[in-house]
Amino acid sequence: MDELIYTLAEYGFGSAKPLPVASLYGFGSAKPLPGCPMSLPTVEVAIAILYQGEQFLMQLRDDIPGIYYPGQWGFFGGHIEPGETPDVAVKRELLEEIGYRSEAVTLFARLESSEVIRHVFYAPLTVSIDTLELHEGWDLGLLSITDIKRGDRYSAHANQVRPLGQPHQKILLDFWQQDFWQQTLSSKMIKTPDDQDQTTKTRRPRH
Repeated sequence: MDELIYTLAEYGFGSAKPLPVASLYGFGSAKPLPGCPMSLPTVEVAIAILYQGEQFLMQLRDDIPGIYYPGQWGFFGGHIEPGETPDVAVKRELLEEIGYRSEAVTLFARLESSEVIRHVFYAPLTVSIDTLELHEGWDLGLLSITDIKRGDRYSAHANQVRPLGQPHQKILLDFWQQDFWQQTLSSKMIKTPDDQDQTTKTRRPRH
C-alpha cells in the first residue's frame, strides 16, 4: 500500500527528512479515520540567520524535483524534534548541516502560517567559511545586502546565478531594517567586508 510522504523541504526549509503523514490517518490511506482532523499537523522548523560582517550565510538548496525552492538560496535549519526546544533544534541543525557549533542564538521572529511555524534565530558566524563542511544542500555562500535585494547570487559549485527563495529574501530584508541591526552596524560591533571580503567564496560539498 502506498503511504503519503510529506517532507520539510516541501515547506521550503531544512533537509528533506520524511514525515510520514498517512500513518496519522490510517495505514496506506490519505483519508482521515473517524474523529481525526482533516488538516495536516502543523510543521515547526527552526532556521538561522548567520551573519559575518554585513553578509549572511545561506544554503543553496538541492536542485531536485519534489521540494519547494529547488536550486534556490535559503536558510540553514530544519524541523524541531519532539520534546526539543527551537533554540536547541537550530543549534543541532547547524552542527549537522555545516559542522558549525553556535554558542548562543537569539530569537528574531516566530512566523506562523497554516502549514508551518518558523522560529527564526540569528547569531554571528565566528569562523571562516572555508572551515565549514557542507553536509546538506548544493552549495553555501555569504550573501551581501546587494545580493539579497537583487534576489540572486552566483554559485561556483552550480556554475550559475541562482535565485534567493522568496520567503528567505523577505525575512532577511525585514531583519536588515531592524533598529538593533542598524545600530550594530553603526557601532561597528561586527566585522565589515573591509576586514574580510568573502562575498564570492563558496564551499563545495563533501563527497
